Order: sequence, then structure tokens, then C-alpha cells
Amino acid sequence: MKLLEALNWRYAVKQFSEDIIPDTVIADLIRATSLTPSCYGLQPYQIIQVNDRSVREKLLAHAWGQDKVLECSHLLVFAVSTAGIESIVDRYLRQQAHINDEPINALEDFRAYLIRTLGGKSNPQVIEWAHRQAYIALGNLLTSAAVSGIDTCPMEGIDPVGFDQVLGLQSLDLTTSVACTLGYRNTEDMQAHKPKVRFANSDFLREV
Repeated sequence: MKLLEALNWRYAVKQFSEDIIPDTVIADLIRATSLTPSCYGLQPYQIIQVNDRSVREKLLAHAWGQDKVLECSHLLVFAVSTAGIESIVDRYLRQQAHINDEPINALEDFRAYLIRTLGGKSNPQVIEWAHRQAYIALGNLLTSAAVSGIDTCPMEGIDPVGFDQVLGLQSLDLTTSVACTLGYRNTEDMQAHKPKVRFANSDFLREV
């Protein structure tokens, strides 16, 4: 689908069918999400793909009973780093050195610059910054899925602490940011037939 056609087609799915998204399509969507721009390219978040139904059942209790956690084809959880800015920077620089086939010590000046630029934030501020970065990636996932004809529903209506406990994220220095369900809409989902409520450009855009 073309971009605007796809965005008009998409909506926050309430009921999913039993159809499963092919692995290759999911892999492409994950890759598209990984290509999202982030501050200095640091990507201070990861995606947790929850395949195990028993784990999903445990997460349901922390998702306000939204059964699409169980019904969807794929459940993705965006989790941000809690390890601090130096850890985030060092993880990225190791990857940069690997991709560019260069010694890590060649990046010392860049590391010092990043730490100097971002190191003034407290750890809670770093985590909040990481959440904002994750939401940029979520938006890219939603758009990429729509263009690919895949239905989604972003889910803020979850208990991050509960998700962290079920997924064991604390031991990974991660914490839940937002979840997203993916799949194919159920033909009985009445939400699919409602008109999209959005402001016109004349009410949405202000030019200065």
C-alpha cells in the first residue's frame, strides 16, 4: 500500500484473528524498527518478542485484562536500558567498532564527547530519555506494519513493573516502556469499520 492509504487503513485493533504473521515478515518489521533514527544512533532500548503462551498468560494480569495479549499473532515489548549512559554508550561503540572493523580505542574521543554531552543527566533522566527514543521506534514499527498490511495495537495500558517481573527484565538492566500487539484483524472487530477521527491540516498545523 502507498503510505497515506496504509495509514488510513490502519487502526488500533481490538480483536485479532487466529492467522499468524510469517516469520520473514516479522523479521523484516523488526529490522525496519531497528533502522529507526535515535539520538547519536545509541538505540537505548531493545525489543522483547514474547512467543511463549504461558508467559503471555502471566502478562495478561498486568495488561488490564486486554486479551489481545493472548490473541495476537506476535507480542512485542519495548524495553529501555536502566544501566546508565556509560553502559549505553559503550554498548553502541562496541557495535560501531565491529561494523566499521576498527579498534575500539580509536573511538575514545567520540566516547568522551558522548559522555560529556549526555552524562549530565541523572539515571532517572536517562531512563526517561530512553523511553522517548523507544516511542520513536514504536511509531516506525506501526507505520512499517501498516505499509506491509499488518495490523497492530500499541499498548500503554499495561503495568510496566508487572511486565518487568514476568519477563525478568531487572536482571538484564532493562525496564518496560510500551508493548505492541501484531497480527491480522478479526472480521468481527467493529472498530475496523468506524471512521478515523483526526483533525484536518487547517486545525492541526500552525505555520510560523
